[in-house]
Amino acid sequence: MVTDGISATVPEELDRQLRNAGLARTAPGKPVYEWADICGAGERLLKQGNPAAALFFFNIAKDRTPGDYRPWLQLGMLSRKAREFQAAEYFLRQALVKEPKNEMVRKNLAELYRETGHPAAALAILTSA
Repeated sequence: MVTDGISATVPEELDRQLRNAGLARTAPGKPVYEWADICGAGERLLKQGNPAAALFFFNIAKDRTPGDYRPWLQLGMLSRKAREFQAAEYFLRQALVKEPKNEMVRKNLAELYRETGHPAAALAILTSA
């Protein structure tokens, strides 16, 4: 295990995957990874086909960057893909609170409602912007 300086522990395998994704460690005495754009790192890992590592970053990002809707949106999309609909709704609703007019957030929440048999809720989300 590797401690990253912000009270999160990085398992060795995840540490290897992060290094392979180009997220190098910083200097000794500093956080293990550069956290300037935590969510951006998660998005990059997701694009590289590493959802487990991306999930790690999105969970940190939602706590470390409370005003950013992106980690909530990404967690919602990952939960929806995993068919964890209750979690997906929670994450997407949080993203909507942070970015009420964001079309991607609205579209994903509406699709979730449509998938789960709530077409009226889907329509309400799409028409309330």
